[in-house]
Amino acid sequence: MASLAEILKKHASQALPAAVACVMTLAGGCDDRATNTPSLATFDVSVPANFIRHSARGGQMAIRTPPSWRETNTSGTIVLNLRTDMPGSSINLQVLPAGPGETLGKTMESVPDQLRHEFADFKEIKNDLIFLNDLPVGRLVYEASRGGFHGKLMQIFITKHKKDYILTFTAAPDQFDEEEPVVEQVVASIEIEK
Repeated sequence: MASLAEILKKHASQALPAAVACVMTLAGGCDDRATNTPSLATFDVSVPANFIRHSARGGQMAIRTPPSWRETNTSGTIVLNLRTDMPGSSINLQVLPAGPGETLGKTMESVPDQLRHEFADFKEIKNDLIFLNDLPVGRLVYEASRGGFHGKLMQIFITKHKKDYILTFTAAPDQFDEEEPVVEQVVASIEIEK
């Protein structure tokens, strides 16, 4: 999966014309899919006491996961990667510098369009905002294919301290729903340095 910065950099020239076209057609209406306005969703999930804390490389953030999940090597902007209990499923954390003027709202409106350009078979399933410990968080769930692997992904976006913190859960579509409740518990455990 390409990083948010790579996606935005690669497609920045395409995003601006789409935004201009949307504004120019405002009088005639603009397709909701083009605006990607996230909805507000409830998120009332607790973290099991037996979950194990994993600190990201650099100590900028941490998550808690089931004891059976295993860390793997990381490099670049991926600061933590874990294999889940399902073959082919994983969860990773990225920390990227936020662009000038970038906000969570702007990110959640622009990322789906960027992903539509990145993946020919991109299918958005959910785009919403949730709150974790009074912190607004974006959640995007979608299906897409790359390199022969068709996956269902959940990405969690947090913009704080002029950085983008992104948690990505990847699974086979037929395994996603089974793992999603546990992944939501992991999401509820996210800690970011103060």
